[in-house]
Order: sequence, then structure tokens, then C-alpha cells
Amino acid sequence: MKTIILEPARIKLIAVSATPEFAAAYFSEYLNYILTGKLECANDAKETIYIDDIVEAIKDGTIKPVEGRRYWCYTKYIHEALRIEAVARSKAFNTIAVWSEGNPNYRKEYTEEKAHVTAIVRDEHRVPQPYDFIVTTGVLGRGVDIYDESIQDWICNSKDYEEIV
Repeated sequence: MKTIILEPARIKLIAVSATPEFAAAYFSEYLNYILTGKLECANDAKETIYIDDIVEAIKDGTIKPVEGRRYWCYTKYIHEALRIEAVARSKAFNTIAVWSEGNPNYRKEYTEEKAHVTAIVRDEHRVPQPYDFIVTTGVLGRGVDIYDESIQDWICNSKDYEEIV
């Protein structure tokens, strides 16, 4: 059990949960409502699809290009990002894989195009057109806020709870 105590100004708020890993996702929304009187809107997925392998889902058409639809895909490793990028491109996605340019093992694969897209994602918090399938690793996938409402789908290439969260 985890207890969170916040004391902004004269407000004392105590949250207790037997499952804080699940409650944490909702806590900030409730706190925002209590403190400001308004609940922030969040983009909710229209559907949740459970798949074992993103590459197979692209190959079998579970994930396919649809005009006006854009995907944000997180995967843990750069070699997986490059594999997903190649398969998505072969199935008519306008895709790009981006990661931290500081990784010396993948310096040759980090093109000027990837650097340009990474800078826009990092600095402007959006994904430039015409990309409809963005594959990213930890630094950008989890460390940068994206305010791009044209991204409709988020895909995680993992069944690991910590990765999904």
C-alpha cells in the first residue's frame, strides 16, 4: 500500500491505494479537478488491440496504413525499431524510427532525416508530416511529451508492465 500526501497552500489531500500502480494513472486527473475545478480532457484510444509482435501485426494487416491515421510506436531496443521501420515501410507506411543520437552503436543508421525529425519531436512536441508511423525508443518514447493530436494510436512493442506504463 502506498500513501501520497500533498499539501499545496491549505489543502491536504491523502490518497491511499492497495494498487498504486493502477491508481496513479487516475490520480493526477482527480488532483487537477480538485485544485482547479476542471478535468483535463485526454485522448482515449477507440480500441485496444493486444498483439504478440508488431512486425507480425503489420505483416498480417492488423496494423495497416489508413489515410489520415497516424501511429506512435514505442519499442525498447534500436535494432527492433529499425526492424519495425523496415517492415512498416514495406507495407506502404511513411515511417521513421528515431532514438537518441548519442548511441555510438547505431551512429551510421542515424541519418540527417532522423536527426531532423528527432529535433522537431523534442523541441516542438509534434511529429512532422508526412510520417504516419513513428517508431521510437526510450529517450523519445518515454522522455518527451507529445502534444500532437494527429497521432491516434499508441503501440507498445512489449508485454512488460513497466514498459507499457
